[in-house]
Amino acid sequence: MLTPRRRLLLGGGILTLLMLGWQTLVFLLGQSGGSLSTLAFALPGATPTGRFGSNADNWSSVAVAVAAGFTFVAITALLARRREATVTTGWLAAALTSLLVSAILAGFAIAPNALWGPGSVLRSLSSYPTSVVWGLATGWIPALAFLRPRGEDRAGEPVAGIGGTWTGVLSGVAVLALVGAGLTVQGAHDVAQAEARAAANAPTTDENGIDLPDPNAVGDPVPTVAPETDPIPDDACTGENSMLLKTEPDAATGHRSLTIRLMNFSDAPCVVDGYPDLAFADQNGHVMSVTIEHGSSFMATDAGAQRVEVPAKGYAAATIGWDANSTHGTLVASTVYAAARAGADRGSWPIVLDIVPDTTVSVTAWRIASPAVE
Repeated sequence: MLTPRRRLLLGGGILTLLMLGWQTLVFLLGQSGGSLSTLAFALPGATPTGRFGSNADNWSSVAVAVAAGFTFVAITALLARRREATVTTGWLAAALTSLLVSAILAGFAIAPNALWGPGSVLRSLSSYPTSVVWGLATGWIPALAFLRPRGEDRAGEPVAGIGGTWTGVLSGVAVLALVGAGLTVQGAHDVAQAEARAAANAPTTDENGIDLPDPNAVGDPVPTVAPETDPIPDDACTGENSMLLKTEPDAATGHRSLTIRLMNFSDAPCVVDGYPDLAFADQNGHVMSVTIEHGSSFMATDAGAQRVEVPAKGYAAATIGWDANSTHGTLVASTVYAAARAGADRGSWPIVLDIVPDTTVSVTAWRIASPAVE
C-alpha cells in the first residue's frame, strides 16, 4: 500500500514525465513538416518557455519540468493539510502548479524584455496562458496517484496525509527549484539572443562581394559521371594513361575563357574524340543550371569534333568561353567538373568563376596543344 508521502512523490514524478513527454511530442510534430507541423503550433505548451532544440533549450525544459514536479508536491501537501489528498485535490494542484510556474517564468521574462519596451513584455506574456490550459486539461493524469483502490484499508492513516515539517521542506525545495528553473530558462533565452545577434551580424558575402555558402541551401550534387552509351575505344585517353589539368582564366572586355588541358603521361599515344564533358557546382556544392554549347566563343575558335591522337607525353586542349556576369547576390560557379568525354569519371577543381545560373558556356573540341600553357 502506498503511503501518503509516496503518493505525493509519485504524483510529482508523473507530472514531470508528462511535461517532458508532451514537449517531446510537440517537438517531433514540429520537425515532421506538413499538417503535423501545423498541429504542433496549435497544441498548448506544457511549459510557457521550455522547448526542445538546442542544448540550452533542452536543459531549460528539463529544469522547468522538474521544478513543476516539486511545486505540484508542495501545493498538494498544502491543500491536504486538513484533509486527505484525493484525485480532485491533485487535479487542482496541477492547475495551480501550471499557474504558479507560468507566473514565475513570466517574471523572469519581463525583467530583460522590459528594456525593449511594453511590446516585448506583452509578447513574452502572450504564451503563458496556454500552459495553464495544458495544466487544466492534463492535471487529472498525475492526480491518479491519489486514486485509491476500492476497499483499501485506510485505518491508521493521518487525515492530512503529510506532516507540517514535510510540507515546509517540500515548499522550500519547490521555491529553490522554481528559481533555478527561471534562471535556466533565462540563460537559454540569453544564449538564443546571442546566437541571433551573431547571425544578424555575420557577413553574408566574402571580400569580393560573392555570397558565402549557405548550409541550409537545397540542391542536387553534381553527378560524378555524365550518362553516355557510346563504347569507349581501346586506345582512348582514360584515367589510366592521362589526366586533366586546369589553367588560369583569361579575360577580354566583357568575355571570359578557361582552357582545360589533357596530358598523356603514358608511353603510348591515346585518343580523344569530340568535346570534353563539363559541369559546374555553386558555392553550396549543388549542380548549376548552365547551358553547355559545342562551338566557338569570343575568345576561342572551334575547329569541330575530330579524332585527336595525343602523343606520349603530349597534350590536348579545349577552351570554354562565356560572357562576363555580375556575381553580387547570386550563386556562382565555385567548382568546375570535367572529363575527357561523357561517361568518363569527372575530375574537379575549386575555382570561382563569374558563371551564374542560366549562363550559356561554349566549349571547343579537343585539339593538339603545345606543352606551354595556352
